[in-house]
Amino acid sequence: MSLWERSDHAAQTNYTGFTISLRTRTALYVAILGMYFIYIFGIIGISSYVETFGVVSTVAFAGVIYPLGYVPIAVDFLIQFISVQFVLPRQITKTRPTPAFLDPRDLGGFYPIGEVLKRTYYIYTAGLLLALCYIYGPTITGLGTAAVSRVGAPEAGFFTILWTFGLVAVGSSMFRVHRLMVNEKKSHLSQLEQQLYDVVDNPYDISSVELHDNPEVEQIQRRIEQVWTMREYPTSMNTSIQLLVSILIPEIINLLLQSLS
Repeated sequence: MSLWERSDHAAQTNYTGFTISLRTRTALYVAILGMYFIYIFGIIGISSYVETFGVVSTVAFAGVIYPLGYVPIAVDFLIQFISVQFVLPRQITKTRPTPAFLDPRDLGGFYPIGEVLKRTYYIYTAGLLLALCYIYGPTITGLGTAAVSRVGAPEAGFFTILWTFGLVAVGSSMFRVHRLMVNEKKSHLSQLEQQLYDVVDNPYDISSVELHDNPEVEQIQRRIEQVWTMREYPTSMNTSIQLLVSILIPEIINLLLQSLS
């Protein structure tokens, strides 16, 4: 997006990058690991795993593979998702890049950030669908792990929390960029309006203003039209519809599977 070349505030912006600190990553890992052990010991019960898989397999999976393998991967993905959906829009808002009003898409040059936010949520949706497979898959397919019950109010509630978090994340990021685009559009329209008033003798008397054969007035009017046509969201209407569908699908499937289980 060439943010720094397009910003008059880049020099005053305290740029800290688009990533999250190691301390925050570690704290999130510890918190999720704690919830994982609460789920294993407090909700399901470790005895269910021991009866189904035996002591050795239970220790290997519950004590090594999940906490040192799957959980760190999930945490890292969540960190990247948070970085894109929360940190990146905040940094863009601080930078305040000037919209590219000559953008042929009429998106002010914000199309790349809209694509990043959209694709990141698509990947998050894929993760939610994988979570549904993990929760409901054994029961539906009758696999060996079906003996360990994982379908109930806690699992469905936790999935809804994850889905709601993703909804809030993409809604927050889109709103931040939308508000920036609205403010920049209003600011530039006000500047052009003032320029137009400065080049005519009586801007409030339309009958006395020379609109034709006045190159300066016509130039400003074209600029106003160009600024006015810029949309105020970083995505097209078609993309917005696709994003809305991807938002609704995981929770609809969750509710359907919950009603059938």
